[in-house]
Amino acid sequence: MTTNEIWNWYYKAVGIAFLALGKAKHRTRGYERARAFSTSELLACIDYDIKVVDEWLEALEGYTRQSAKQIEGARVLELGPGADFGVPLYLLSKGVAQYSAIDAFPLALKAPAALHEAILDRIATIGSLVPRSVLMDALPSSRRGPGNDTSILRYVVREDFDIATAFEPASFDFVFSQAAFEHFDDVEEVIRQVSTVVRQGARLVAGVDLKTHARWLCDKDPLNIYRYAERTYRSLGFRTMPNRVATSEYARMLIKHGWKDVEIRNVATVADEYFERVRDSLDPAFRKDETRNLWIVVCATRV
Repeated sequence: MTTNEIWNWYYKAVGIAFLALGKAKHRTRGYERARAFSTSELLACIDYDIKVVDEWLEALEGYTRQSAKQIEGARVLELGPGADFGVPLYLLSKGVAQYSAIDAFPLALKAPAALHEAILDRIATIGSLVPRSVLMDALPSSRRGPGNDTSILRYVVREDFDIATAFEPASFDFVFSQAAFEHFDDVEEVIRQVSTVVRQGARLVAGVDLKTHARWLCDKDPLNIYRYAERTYRSLGFRTMPNRVATSEYARMLIKHGWKDVEIRNVATVADEYFERVRDSLDPAFRKDETRNLWIVVCATRV
């Protein structure tokens, strides 16, 4: 056995151990947002939320060749939002008329009040089209609930993640998502349902994290999750584990469900040397060049 074969077998065994550990952790502790920091780290959370929105708007400008001001007065839907309300507060401060989000887990409701105060402080330094008091009053809480149809910030938590039931047809002008699509059990069903709740001409911007999510492994063996046959991977599976949907599938599914002008930008890929080292040890279904992609941004327009 060659040194490279030993290296690949080692990481395959380590990956199985991480999958088994992840399954056990999910059973005992439930889902925890896979950030490298907690909501108690205020500056890290604020920087992350601001960066997410800025990158969405940058991608939107590049895709539409229009100013990011196009979101002013718009109704926005976010799929699988983060662990706090920084993203909606920042979007609303930029003139979004209404922000809605749907998640299977009420993570954002657990964020400390101090975090949102700090986010509003940061927004004030950037500049806001909306008074601070309006943004603060819009925050959902365990006391006030998710907000009704007229709230400017609606946070819907449904274990079944039923988008079509949660929102009215043809309701949204923009759909955003950050590192969520790779966790959906049925990506095509999510796209199908999203297609029913957006208006004609609506825009989609989604960042998708395609690499291994285990923190130690994602740096040393970022394509580890692609080493396993479907049966093995699913036997160690749990809800929200990476679904391994290929880059090209996003374009196919979007077009099938009524989207056009689909653009997929590869933001990060693995090094050629690493890919050639692991390619033959990946499951045959994932030995294509598109498996090199670690992070993609998907943009599309509803027909």
